[in-house]
Amino acid sequence: VAVLSVRSASFSFDFGVKMEKHCMESQVKGVSTGTTILAAIFDGGVVIGSDSRASIGGQRLNISLLQPVTIGGSGSTFIYGYVDAKYKPNMTKEECLQFATNALALAMGRDNVSGGVVNLVVITETGVEHVVVPGDKLPRFHDE
Repeated sequence: VAVLSVRSASFSFDFGVKMEKHCMESQVKGVSTGTTILAAIFDGGVVIGSDSRASIGGQRLNISLLQPVTIGGSGSTFIYGYVDAKYKPNMTKEECLQFATNALALAMGRDNVSGGVVNLVVITETGVEHVVVPGDKLPRFHDE
């Protein structure tokens, strides 16, 4: 099971333990981190998202949120402008989920090694939620 370790000045609780517990309870066998990765802080938590093309298997993923939003992977080069223009502080959970979904869908539409589905994990002090957005439910921003 992959363990997410998130460091941020905004949060004082242990995301890694919460994610590991969630994976064990839901019988998730690993956490796919894809080829485009995004993490964004919202008011009360963090959304971590990726496409499903690749997986890190049983490794540990460390995300440092020294900024309110961070992106990585091959698809990230296609979404810097979107992220800079659309991220706003103090988003609600729903706004942040839509922001992450849109950003990942844009990356997947342009990057030939990103793709599949969008996996989102919402982490708050009260728990962990895993959201999957199938490829046919992703927003489309251009003809593909």
